[in-house]
Amino acid sequence: MKAQNKAELIERLQIEVRRQTEVVTNHFQALNKDKLLRTTDSGGWSVIQNLEHLNLYYAYYNPAIKQSIKKANKDKNASTFTSGWLGNYFTNSMDYRGKGKVKAFKDYIPKEALNPKAVMDNFIANQEELIRLLDEAKDYNLTKIKVAISLTKWIKMKLGDVFQFLIMHNERHIVQAQSRIS
Repeated sequence: MKAQNKAELIERLQIEVRRQTEVVTNHFQALNKDKLLRTTDSGGWSVIQNLEHLNLYYAYYNPAIKQSIKKANKDKNASTFTSGWLGNYFTNSMDYRGKGKVKAFKDYIPKEALNPKAVMDNFIANQEELIRLLDEAKDYNLTKIKVAISLTKWIKMKLGDVFQFLIMHNERHIVQAQSRIS
C-alpha cells in the first residue's frame, strides 16, 4: 500500500466525520418519530436502527482506540501512514458504492424499539469523541499502533485503518438511512 501523509489523512477523516454529523443534525433531527422508525417493506432498517447500529460499533471502537493510544508512546516524527492489507480489505468491504447488502453480526443488530432522540444524541456524542480521538492521534504513529477488531481480539488492525474502516462503515449506514427518507 502507498504511504499517505498522516496530517492530511486525519484532516480528511475529521472533515468526513463532521459532514456525517451534519447529515444527522440537518436531515434526521427534524423528522417525525414515525418517519425515523419506519422500516422498509423488505425488512430493511429504519433511520434510527442504522444510527443505533453505528452506536453499537462505537461502544466497542471508541474505548478500544482510546486504550490503544493510551498504551502507545508519542511519535511526532511519524508523518505518514501506510494501510495494511487487512485494513484495506475491511475498509473497501464497507464502501457502499456498487456493493450489495452486508450481513450484520448478531451483537450489532439494533433493536426495533428505540428512542430516536436518545439514539441521535448518542451518535452525535460518539462522532465528537471520534474527532477528539483523531485529534489525539496526530501525535502518534498510526501504522505502529494496533487495535483489536470487534469480531475477535486475536486480529488487530493498524490504528489508521481502524479510523478509515469506522468512518467508511458510518458512511455506508448514513447513506442507507438517507435512502429511507427520500
